[in-house]
Amino acid sequence: GQVSPCRQGDTWPLEGHDARRSGASAVCLEGPLRLAWRAAATTPVKERPPAFEHVVASATGLFAAGVRGKSSTLHALDLDGSPRWEHDTRTDLHFAFWPIVTDTLAGINDDGTFFLDPRSGKMVHNLGLDSWGQMSTDGERLYWTNTWHVHGPNLYIAASSARAEPLWKASKYGGSAPMDMMDDLGGVTLDGDTVFQVANYKFASISGLAAFTPATGQERWRRPAMPVGFVSAADGRLYGVERWQRERRLVARSQRDGEVVWSTPIKGAQGASPVLAGGLAVVDTEPGVVVAVDAATGQERWRAEMGAKHTTQVGHETTLAAAANDTLVVTAGKDVVLLTLSTGQVRWRGPLAEQPLHSPVLAGGRLYAIAGGEILAFEGARAF
Repeated sequence: GQVSPCRQGDTWPLEGHDARRSGASAVCLEGPLRLAWRAAATTPVKERPPAFEHVVASATGLFAAGVRGKSSTLHALDLDGSPRWEHDTRTDLHFAFWPIVTDTLAGINDDGTFFLDPRSGKMVHNLGLDSWGQMSTDGERLYWTNTWHVHGPNLYIAASSARAEPLWKASKYGGSAPMDMMDDLGGVTLDGDTVFQVANYKFASISGLAAFTPATGQERWRRPAMPVGFVSAADGRLYGVERWQRERRLVARSQRDGEVVWSTPIKGAQGASPVLAGGLAVVDTEPGVVVAVDAATGQERWRAEMGAKHTTQVGHETTLAAAANDTLVVTAGKDVVLLTLSTGQVRWRGPLAEQPLHSPVLAGGRLYAIAGGEILAFEGARAF
């Protein structure tokens, strides 16, 4: 018989599902969807209202990045939504970067780089304040960026051991005066034996993409560009939205040297890492049109109007996640839409929240998303 593509136990431990930021899960999902549970961040202090902003999933729990007042928070929840622990950074500048979870650490890098024990919430490594950026891991090492020089470290991409012991820093900029430099992105993506950085410092000469050796941080190449968002990686290529003259383009670059393989204009393309699944690269747009192109050639395959203009709720939100059964999950306003990935046809659509939904992830056979600062967990029509 045919082997099922579904692995309902798949996890979603970091932004974009995996170190390549593919946005593609091995979970299968079929409509109609129903709400299994919802969880709100609680607070004893009225002056510091709390909210969840992004959630990732391990095999045994959920880990949500949030905000309390102006401070970044990290929360652990059981798979039924009941709270396990919370860490309040009590810092004062919050950009809503996603959390990360490994077997031994749960981390955030949002006004400080902190790694905690995922079971107890106890601080394991505090690498200092005034750092913001994406985080990633290849299992052997942890990687992160800093996007703003305030009073702490300069801008960089960094790596540590799996136990958060510092290994190297590269792309070091700023540091002569407080707030002298900022990177609008702070992206880090891995594929095979290379770690890729994507940065937009607002200066065309140094903004762009760079590649490094994971173990040593040795620079392999650097290409100037004006990236609008994070990148995903597959099949020897990097995919991301860039600004070319006055238009936004979805661009594929060679992982070997950073040269452009193809580019295609997509009006209003969003900055989340393009979803890579089924031979397609898929992006959402500000007008609410999902566009899929052939990942090898850049030729448009389909576009789907969602009828809900994209309104940003929090920083670094996403709207797309691919399931394994030729399905693309789209959050469109208060609706969840299930499209056939290969054709863009609507399979199912339903209003599932009172507030706009964002940042969908697929794990443990469920769909999780954020709406109005709460985590919502949805189940499909059948178990695969």
